[in-house]
Amino acid sequence: MIALLLAVLLIGGWLGVGAVGGPVFGTISTVENDDQASYLPASAEATKVQNLQASFYGGDTVPATVLFVRDGGITGADRSAVTGMARDLGDVAGVREVSPPIPSEDGRALQLIVSVDEGADGTTVVGHMRGVLTDGHIAGLRGWVTGPVALGADFGAGFSGLDGVLLLVALAAVFVILLIVYRSLLLPIAVLAVSSFALTGSILIVYLMAKADWITVTGQSRGILAILAIGAATDYALLLVARYREALLHEPSPLVALWSAWRRTIAPIGASAATVILAVLCLGFSDLNSNKGLGPVAAIAIAFAFLAATTALPAILALLGRAAFWPLVPRVLPVDAPAKRSRTWAAVGRLVDRRPRTVWVVTALVLGALATGVFGLQAAGVPQSDLLLTASQSVAGEKELAKHYDAGSGTPAVIVAPEGCGPTCWRPRRACGTSRRRPCSPARAGARAASRRSSTAGCSSRRRSRSRRTPPRRSAPSRRCDPSSGRSIRTCSSAAARRSTSTPTRRRSATCGW
Repeated sequence: MIALLLAVLLIGGWLGVGAVGGPVFGTISTVENDDQASYLPASAEATKVQNLQASFYGGDTVPATVLFVRDGGITGADRSAVTGMARDLGDVAGVREVSPPIPSEDGRALQLIVSVDEGADGTTVVGHMRGVLTDGHIAGLRGWVTGPVALGADFGAGFSGLDGVLLLVALAAVFVILLIVYRSLLLPIAVLAVSSFALTGSILIVYLMAKADWITVTGQSRGILAILAIGAATDYALLLVARYREALLHEPSPLVALWSAWRRTIAPIGASAATVILAVLCLGFSDLNSNKGLGPVAAIAIAFAFLAATTALPAILALLGRAAFWPLVPRVLPVDAPAKRSRTWAAVGRLVDRRPRTVWVVTALVLGALATGVFGLQAAGVPQSDLLLTASQSVAGEKELAKHYDAGSGTPAVIVAPEGCGPTCWRPRRACGTSRRRPCSPARAGARAASRRSSTAGCSSRRRSRSRRTPPRRSAPSRRCDPSSGRSIRTCSSAAARRSTSTPTRRRSATCGW
């Protein structure tokens, strides 16, 4: 009686977890963080710039590209119309800034770069933007809304409700497999109920931790969470049910048989769960933010799979008894009955025992042949435009954009410079065979400018050390930004200024400029 009462309490507790965690499955997306910084290394400059942008604008923005093309060439009327539509696009809720029309080199296209608030509903914003283009349509001038925001909106439309469909399909597939394995109607339902308990409980904890900013949840980790919770709980349940069936063949009492099976399986199931939890927590050492967040999410899923399989499933089996295996209910065997063995696996065991070397050599060769496909693996990635197989305005716009503009023109690079440097306060520096720009900043004051490098100098550390040698202290020039011109100038110390005022030389002026 006490065992049955405990089983009822356990099932009631898990039903409560399911009642609270079930609705969270539809709202966990509100705490997801799928911005670009979530999939970048934490130490990357792009991640730092992404975080700094939030302090400038109060939040992150995602670019969208509005493209206009006329095959015969853009006319003056087209430019006026596009300028008017740019103002209308700026009035769309969720749009922060719209650039002026940017003409293409071939003179047949104009594009607008639109900054959209990341917190806005991309599908709604893109729909209103496309409505502006429809209202301002000019004959012969074709228009598209494309870029990351539009691609995301089209992806959302194409995959809306897919998470629920995939979950139902996965549960149905597991049910069919369990039905074939157990040849019972009640056991597959019991195992799926245990998997659902593990899923809802883990989602509830992950949601609360993400809401408290303890972990980072992405769409990737949310999908893996569901697969791990259902898969691990089903695997653990298979082992427990198999041992329970064996015990029922020798024990008249179902509760005693269940206790025996639980004691035999708790150690291997616990060891398996602990191994997987420790393994996934190693993702915390990764430099990628998405991997760091995936570690604790996966660990929580495995932990709840272990708890559900070792508490909820025994409670359900205790209430069902032998009826759980209906219609093939296991009966107690006579004491002198021979043990029933599987002919197939007995034959496999005898083969491995007789010819162990042959078995492992053949197995290794077969696995090696199957692994040869890894040499043809193309891991260069797939463009976003190739992921949508159905016709969409964003994909068509990306293809048209590539005909008239350079790659990446719709997603310009963002450069963060020290405060006080104007837009012209940049000087080019050529290094290591490349060309890049760096700002003159107050932090670089007092450092001697690097000497001009020849194109064949390479990146020699010796030449670099010579070019940056510190000049004598008494006449050390400093570098600062001229607010009036926005240019970088070199100035000398106040003592040098006094000397230059009294005895000016050919290279030093009274204003101390070089």
